[in-house]
Amino acid sequence: MTTLINASTTAGLIQTADTTGNLSLQSNGTTILALTSAGAAVTGTLSATGLTLDSSGNLGIGVTPAAGVAGYKGVQIGNAALYGRTGNTTNSEVYLAANSTVDDKYIGNDFAAILNSNDGAWVFKTAASGTAGNAISWTTVLTMQSNGLPLIPAVYSFTSGSAANVFVQSDGSMVRSTSSLKYKENLRYADDGALDSVKSAMLQLRGFRYQSVDKQFDGDRDFIGWGAEHLDALGLKELVQYDKDGSPTGVMYDRAVVPLTMIVKELSAKIEALEARLAALETK
Repeated sequence: MTTLINASTTAGLIQTADTTGNLSLQSNGTTILALTSAGAAVTGTLSATGLTLDSSGNLGIGVTPAAGVAGYKGVQIGNAALYGRTGNTTNSEVYLAANSTVDDKYIGNDFAAILNSNDGAWVFKTAASGTAGNAISWTTVLTMQSNGLPLIPAVYSFTSGSAANVFVQSDGSMVRSTSSLKYKENLRYADDGALDSVKSAMLQLRGFRYQSVDKQFDGDRDFIGWGAEHLDALGLKELVQYDKDGSPTGVMYDRAVVPLTMIVKELSAKIEALEARLAALETK
């Protein structure tokens, strides 16, 4: 049996029944809410105090939700919204938007930003202030790829003459590398022999030209360097970076300047002494 409640502008409230087993709520002949054996269906706009649920299944809290796009459902609070893709089991998408509809239009006259997840990656975008209803031109600020690698395009656009000062640890965390004395303790100076073994080992190093195994970023470009394993074997552990398992993984080339400078100073002193002896011999 169907129970039909119809608020008619001419006949007032009408209740009718049949044998289909459905319940319908109508307003002046237009079905607003239908309850069937398959569930509930909103075919118009259902409003309560502060809540608006449109016929597409989008919910507005304090507002009428912006027009949706087929395949997406959302909840809108003021000019902020959360959208999700429906009906697609192979490509899940979630959008957290500020002043943006799911089809990239301004909700109000303001700046816009959106964070969306697609195929396991998270992408954060921003846009300049625009006019409600106009199309948004996004700028990608940050992408967190599904492999965990972050992409920040703007970082490459800003340059500095300063030295590199970020160190990526084996767990993926990043810390600032410093050189101030206030961050150091237990200082032992080269003049007192603290680097003698290091200087001796440095003279045994073999440099080479090589290409990176990772062609994604380096292609077939040639580089020059040392092998971290070679330095470790020579006892130059102060110049080696190790992974969490203790295996050599990198060379701190900037630190190599210190013992090499000491070697140059010693050679310079020897050259000056030899030049002085030669000059003395020439005056005889």
